[in-house]
Amino acid sequence: HGPALFRFPPCLSVCLSAVVVLSEADYVAEVQRQLSNLAHYRNLSSDPLAKILKAVNTLTQSLFKRDVIDYRTKSFLIPHEPRLARLYLLPKIHKPGNPGRPIVSSNGCPTENISLFVDHSDL
Repeated sequence: HGPALFRFPPCLSVCLSAVVVLSEADYVAEVQRQLSNLAHYRNLSSDPLAKILKAVNTLTQSLFKRDVIDYRTKSFLIPHEPRLARLYLLPKIHKPGNPGRPIVSSNGCPTENISLFVDHSDL
């Protein structure tokens, strides 16, 4: 293999008392198969993190200046160590060939705390 953007660990999934072990090569092949479906995914020409962070900061600053949120809430909404979402797959053990179910983990994303705020506020 040549240099890779991502290092995929071998897949180990626990599902309803079943343990599935999948080779790294099979896991990577399934990820690549799914990501090549242009009906659902597209390549980005650049890293969108800075643009997303700018939008979050602009929004929170605007809400703060208009007294919609207080300083403590503004500080909560601005991410301190943001990162992009991560995609991983869980094998569907009940289907032939065990295709992967895509899961997007948004933990640590710039909008994570905004989601928490919206879910738990009266706005």
